[in-house]
Amino acid sequence: MSDIPLHWMINEIKEVGKLNEDYALKWSDRCTGFERNFDDKKEQAFAAKAHDTTVIGGGASFTKTLFWKFMGMYSKHISKHS
Repeated sequence: MSDIPLHWMINEIKEVGKLNEDYALKWSDRCTGFERNFDDKKEQAFAAKAHDTTVIGGGASFTKTLFWKFMGMYSKHISKHS
């Protein structure tokens, strides 16, 4: 799923370079490889299930999920006392 936003960001940056060459970036060969792989697996990327790191079993490790749950509780606690 993260390939889709990365592909979008790369395209947006390339468009900026087309509008104003002063802001154009020099891309490494890795970017070309990423784009080729993305084009080959685009349908799979769009059909993939989205990850939800706030749910146990939602695509992140158990520890990371607990971390995000803790951060959510902590931020609510802080905002109540501000």
